[in-house]
Amino acid sequence: MYATDVTYIPSPIDVDQNFVYMSAVIHHKTKKILGFNLSLYNDNSLVIDNIKKVNFPKNFVIHSDHGSQYSSKEYLQLIERLNGKVSMSRIGNSLDNREIEYFFSVLKTEMFENFEKSVKKMTLKEFERHLNRFIDWYNNERMLKKFNYKTPHELWVEFCKK
Repeated sequence: MYATDVTYIPSPIDVDQNFVYMSAVIHHKTKKILGFNLSLYNDNSLVIDNIKKVNFPKNFVIHSDHGSQYSSKEYLQLIERLNGKVSMSRIGNSLDNREIEYFFSVLKTEMFENFEKSVKKMTLKEFERHLNRFIDWYNNERMLKKFNYKTPHELWVEFCKK
């Protein structure tokens, strides 16, 4: 099972708005981030472009909230074309999508505690490089106590062997 959601991030210096938006896909069992996308707009393209980047297996299930992107005809048709099934949270219950919500919390705490003030001094391209490095670190180096101090990537490798 996979989960997806969108969060907002303070805008870098060269963006003339308060926030940029990030869509991410996480694998439930391993906590590995399999895809993410940044955009100036919180629209269908943000989510659709991200979903297209992920190599899903047949008959996968992807969970989301009831955001407009996730109930759009374009999104639902894409998931169907990819041989997937859509699962949605109960309205008003963010705990149903806790895997991706937790990742966004880690992102905003562990990355932005160090970068919050400097994000406003970065360009969008510089910020994307930092975000790529953070996700690489999260997947490959950040050990999860809950899983005997394995990284999401180590868990992913074990999962794929089954």
